[in-house]
Amino acid sequence: MEQVVRARQDRGFTLVEIMIALAVVSIALLGLLSLINSSGLVQDDTRARTIAYNAAREKVEEMRARPFDTIYAAYNSDDYDDQKIKDLVTAALPTVITVTIPKNKFFVDGLPSLIVGGVAVEQGSIIFPEAIDPSDGNPYLTEIPTDVILQKEFGMEGGKDLNRDGVVDKLITTYTLLPVKIEVSWTAVGGKTITLPIVTYMTNR
Repeated sequence: MEQVVRARQDRGFTLVEIMIALAVVSIALLGLLSLINSSGLVQDDTRARTIAYNAAREKVEEMRARPFDTIYAAYNSDDYDDQKIKDLVTAALPTVITVTIPKNKFFVDGLPSLIVGGVAVEQGSIIFPEAIDPSDGNPYLTEIPTDVILQKEFGMEGGKDLNRDGVVDKLITTYTLLPVKIEVSWTAVGGKTITLPIVTYMTNR
């Protein structure tokens, strides 16, 4: 009996044992690769969010550096009032210069592209509480946003007196408080769109 046991021990591993061992090692390696891949995705996501947040904060500071009463006209969704800003700037300067008006959309360097309809578009957007004036078709600031989401984000449920005239108006042309929402969006791995919003109020300092 002792000789039989020794013979079995000397044979080494059977084919079945080797296959089982290889399967166990393969499963362990797949788990490790998946963990490494997930870690890389988390790092990419964290990096993108940091870039997006910094870009939004920089845009807020850029807006605050402008004359307060020109911020809305410079960054709103239409260009009907851009000429007013150009006239103000050129009238204040002794020499003729080219005045560039910023837009309500902007690209963010270092951030993955935002893909819309197969095309890379601006990742950043600047949003104000606006309403269209039916008399001229142009957008104006509103103290009563119709967008329920914007109402909540700006804290304007029931309206807010932005020009402090004691009345909540549908359309206003002057303001002492300016609600602003900066959205930065990008297309992540897998085609999912991620959006990071920042909402703030600007005041005339």
